Amino acid sequence: MKLNECEDLNIPLHPLTPAEPVPPSDKLGILHSKEIVMGTNNKNGKNHVNVKFKLYDGRKKINVTFWDFLAEQFHTAMTNELEEPVILIIASGKLSTWQDEIDICNYSPTKFYLNYEHHSISQLRKKLKDPAFWPDNCETQRKLVQLCTLDEVTKMGTDFIQEEVIYKAILKAVKNTTDWNVSVCTSCYTTTENKDDNYWRPNCKRIVLSPLKRFNISVIISYDTGEVEIILKDREMRTLLGKNVEELENEVRLYII
Repeated sequence: MKLNECEDLNIPLHPLTPAEPVPPSDKLGILHSKEIVMGTNNKNGKNHVNVKFKLYDGRKKINVTFWDFLAEQFHTAMTNELEEPVILIIASGKLSTWQDEIDICNYSPTKFYLNYEHHSISQLRKKLKDPAFWPDNCETQRKLVQLCTLDEVTKMGTDFIQEEVIYKAILKAVKNTTDWNVSVCTSCYTTTENKDDNYWRPNCKRIVLSPLKRFNISVIISYDTGEVEIILKDREMRTLLGKNVEELENEVRLYII
């Protein structure tokens, strides 16, 4: 290291080392846990479409995210009648890391093939018949979901935090509040805090210029066994309304005009 002496300013200079190029990656696996997020905005305010899912090849799972045109192509392709489970080939995917996990996303040369007539897919489909293909430690054992009445839900203690329950109910009322949506970070997808009129995310230690908006609506549901107040998050509200926060705001704005 040497110093660049310029009057009163001394700036340390370091030699630049050439970075190793990351080669494109080809991946073969079984499609798992597909999630489609339509019409999100990135930190620059640009509208994007993304599809997130996992691939499993019998050894490990890997996260995959398709963006924009390829995401729309993938979404359209998945609406066709396909043999289950769907086996996917990703050609020339871009490798990256997110929260210490490997992630594959797309860039210009990336292609995908669903249930393609290829010997590697045929071999993988044959392996599905082998019980050893699904080792006990490759998949978290899913807990049995309890069927409860609303009265039982309201009486559950702290031991049941994060537990899944199923109950049948009628949507009785929606609470009239101004905080019906929350702003979340475009990187870690957790709720931002308001700090000096800016959206601040402590985990990322940064100001989020254009956070994503997510539904967060308090409703009262009831049935014969009682009633309870719950919060409907973004996934549930998008399923009910068929639109995201931005689309709903635009619709209301046009109605007011």
